[in-house]
Amino acid sequence: MPTATVFGSSLAAPGDPTCLLARELAGGLARMGFTLKTGGYGGVMEAASQAAREAGGRVIGVTLERDGSARQANPHLTREIREPDLLARLRTLICDADIFFAVENGGPGTLNEVFLVWCMRLLGEIPGRPIVLVGPGWRPVLDCLRGHLVLRDGAWDDLTLAPDAAGALAVAAPLAGR
Repeated sequence: MPTATVFGSSLAAPGDPTCLLARELAGGLARMGFTLKTGGYGGVMEAASQAAREAGGRVIGVTLERDGSARQANPHLTREIREPDLLARLRTLICDADIFFAVENGGPGTLNEVFLVWCMRLLGEIPGRPIVLVGPGWRPVLDCLRGHLVLRDGAWDDLTLAPDAAGALAVAAPLAGR
């Protein structure tokens, strides 16, 4: 069964367009047979977890043992993995995923996750695993970065922009059933 990791804001409210986008994406992934991995908390992570469960999917939430904010894992997980620190949490979110999705309008945590996965891909540590930036809000972010980063030829090709959930699911379709 393939695994998809979904990154996104913990601060997005349930009716927020970002959460609706995450729900559409995660529900589609679950129907394709993907196990979903998220950070396990609220916002986009909870919206994605709930939609995947409603579609009959498995959801793994990767949380922190010592979370200073005392956040609770969302109730839609089929499994919770508690890690001792942020680096271990990120490693668990990334290590066995077949594809990565970052839903637009995240904060520093979402950017950290995208940049870490992208860097690992550029270094050949996770070759061939797609990184999909979901939502139109990613285009201006990338346009800004293009003007300020020095990268090797082809580095931008490791990132796929999908304007909506349907576009993101089209990228995932060839990996379904692995």
